[in-house]
Amino acid sequence: MEIPKRYVSFATWPSEQLPAVDDLVRAGFFYTGKNTIVTCFYCNGSLQNWGSNDNPMIEHARWFPHCAYAKQLCGDDLYRKIQESKRLAQ
Repeated sequence: MEIPKRYVSFATWPSEQLPAVDDLVRAGFFYTGKNTIVTCFYCNGSLQNWGSNDNPMIEHARWFPHCAYAKQLCGDDLYRKIQESKRLAQ
């Protein structure tokens, strides 16, 4: 899904206390229109229950480590740190 279409999907996004639409779109997500559920255009992974301090790019890489888009977006060093942090937290 192209970037402009991802932006349009957020027309009804409940923005209070949630990550900015720009950050969500940049992280590869589009809004499903339900609650706070967003889905990656590339890996089809979905996330919800966002907090105001959540970083969509980091959460994307953390929960969907096999998404090539998230990995490319983060870069190798940050991606490795995110995965290492996830392993240590388990």
